[in-house]
Amino acid sequence: MKYLIIIILAASVLLSGCMKKPINKATNVSPTTDYNPSARALHPEFKAYHESNGRTKLYFKLSVSEIFYLKVDTKEQAQLTAHYEILSSTDNPVLIDSAYTRFTIPKVAKQSEIVAFIDIKATDSLRFWLKVKLEDRYSRKTSTTYIKIDKNTTDHSQNFLSLNYATKKPYFLDYMTDSDSVIIQNNTKNLKKLYVKYYDRNFSVPMPPFSELHQTQSKISPDSVYEILCQNGAAIFYPKKSGLYRIQTDTTANLGVTKVIFNKNYPYFKTSADLLQAVQYISTDNEFMLMAQSANKKLAVDNFWLRASNDTERARELVKVWYNRATYANIYFTSYKEGWKTDRGMIYMVFGPPQIVERSETGERWTYTEKSDYQPIHFIFKQNDSRVSEQDLVLMRDNSYQTFWYEAVETWRQGSVYQYSP
Repeated sequence: MKYLIIIILAASVLLSGCMKKPINKATNVSPTTDYNPSARALHPEFKAYHESNGRTKLYFKLSVSEIFYLKVDTKEQAQLTAHYEILSSTDNPVLIDSAYTRFTIPKVAKQSEIVAFIDIKATDSLRFWLKVKLEDRYSRKTSTTYIKIDKNTTDHSQNFLSLNYATKKPYFLDYMTDSDSVIIQNNTKNLKKLYVKYYDRNFSVPMPPFSELHQTQSKISPDSVYEILCQNGAAIFYPKKSGLYRIQTDTTANLGVTKVIFNKNYPYFKTSADLLQAVQYISTDNEFMLMAQSANKKLAVDNFWLRASNDTERARELVKVWYNRATYANIYFTSYKEGWKTDRGMIYMVFGPPQIVERSETGERWTYTEKSDYQPIHFIFKQNDSRVSEQDLVLMRDNSYQTFWYEAVETWRQGSVYQYSP
């Protein structure tokens, strides 16, 4: 069966740009607030794809509701600018190159999002960082994002592009539902088949940040392996059931592209079972066991929050914030398991969004700034060699977190939202 791979971007997006000459000088890499949606005016999603050895495309998606349309002549249009810098690293950054692109976007009826791409200029560096600043020229809203680029390994996920089968638009997230199907495009055009490793697991929540019993996941064995045929380097992937799928060009490859299927509501929490599972970080083992055994789990969870707050309105606020954090944890941190079950998800839910996120070659460092007489808290997450997800970052646990953890948990249990901030 033949099929045509077509990438449909935002209607009539016009691009114009100019390249700056390389500037080999040190530049500061500012910490980001990527995980705090209220701290950013624009919330783009990005996906890098190495279309060939000499060409990398950086796709981005942006909600139409976040940009401003202005009437020019007889038509409404928006204008975006994208400025990127190629940086050698985040530890000792050197500016290698930069570029500027302008997008003119006509308003289209019933259009909910725009999808476009930026061509990244080829460099001699096989690993580097992109600092990308998007700006809505009419409203002056901006966002700045750091993206790690890896062209050194042929099995890296950036050598794959996922396209929604129905719309042929890029698929920006690793999670999908069992009713979705995607086209997996690889930059090896003569590829005949892709290999799918399937993992049928339900992974547990992590231990607290001070626990010495925490075990990192390493080199999980797949439950099954099967092939999907390619045409012009592309294959149609239909997930069969819930679980983790690792799609590779070779069964001996270390990396590949990950797709995870949880439930039809993911990343949201809508069922009583989902609502129950997410309170594990702030409930005792006995409380959680009794709620899990309850015939009416929704009522049991409601009573948990009511006991904490002693007030219906206050309980509603606690529930709203807690499950909003859990949802964002799913959006930001999904790896081989649900985002809220990851180390970053755990810290995010209990402590709130970090004030500062610093990225490095090996992971991330989160900083929660001063509160009263406390010093800032730093959480360091390192890349784990699980070989099932490039998003698998593990917290470097330390006994010094114990006091902060219990203070945060007790604050929630006493009916107040916890946020470690000034």
